[in-house]
Amino acid sequence: MLIYTVYIRKQRLSRTLLIITCNRDRWELELLCRSIHKYLEPSRIIIVCNEYNDTYEQWMPWFKKRCEPLLYKHKLRIMKKYDFWTAEHESHLHERQLEGWVDQQVIKLSISKFINTPEYICLDSKNFFIRTCNTLTIKQQEPVDSSWMGDWRENWVKLCCEEFKISYPGTTIKLTVNITPYIVKTDQARALVDHFGGMEKFFVWFSTVCIPDQISPSEFFLYEIWCIKNGVRPIKSNNYVRSNVVALWADIHHVKLNWRVNDYIKNIKLEVEYNDIYLVGLHKTLRPYLSEENIREIFKSIDCEDILPLSPMPFTGSSLVQK
Repeated sequence: MLIYTVYIRKQRLSRTLLIITCNRDRWELELLCRSIHKYLEPSRIIIVCNEYNDTYEQWMPWFKKRCEPLLYKHKLRIMKKYDFWTAEHESHLHERQLEGWVDQQVIKLSISKFINTPEYICLDSKNFFIRTCNTLTIKQQEPVDSSWMGDWRENWVKLCCEEFKISYPGTTIKLTVNITPYIVKTDQARALVDHFGGMEKFFVWFSTVCIPDQISPSEFFLYEIWCIKNGVRPIKSNNYVRSNVVALWADIHHVKLNWRVNDYIKNIKLEVEYNDIYLVGLHKTLRPYLSEENIREIFKSIDCEDILPLSPMPFTGSSLVQK
């Protein structure tokens, strides 16, 4: 009985882990689930498959075979996008806007209606754990002045300020870089969704205002500006760190910096050492540049080769020579 009581208490104190995925991210989701099995202490987990009902039905047998057995020690819930709104609410969108980039941003805030922990952590399929931790171990990247965000993202910030009837202070406004993991206060996200009249109306608003040219929407900026309006810190100040993920992107690390395999390995190890990081974000844009051999070498170097999926790797690049 004591063990059961302690476990429930840990569950109540912990954050919920939200994972947004889709059918084409099967390899990445299996990697994330295998890393959860190895590294994450028992937690509440919600996985949202951002797909139409027919695709969701095709995805589910694969998930039950490849991923669900890895999550047996966690309290798991599976959802799909039409748990949040219906096809009728998408009638104003054209094909590109139905690809999922709008949906996932709305879901990351609307999910608050289904969460009963004070906070939750948003992850994308590209994230995976590399060290033992629990959901309270994960910290938030510290907000910084937004001079880095560019005109299109600044237009979004101005729009959000206007919606909430607060003055735009210019690029001195401090916001968190739009990257996962990202921690959300459940009550603030719920109140934000209620501001728009519920999940369906929130989806229609968000998907309508993000359509115009020269706007680059960010659900986390919207959330943080809502918190600013209410005089609330997005999370407790002692939960901030300089960096909370090793993010690997093709346009930065391969195209601009011409990284070799050893550069990726050194970067991960240095980030873990100096920033106490528990997660990596491996973006799918690296698929054409890294080979299966490269991936195995990187994962072996950080003692994570055993979390690689059983499914065939999607990496098709020529092997990068060490330098």
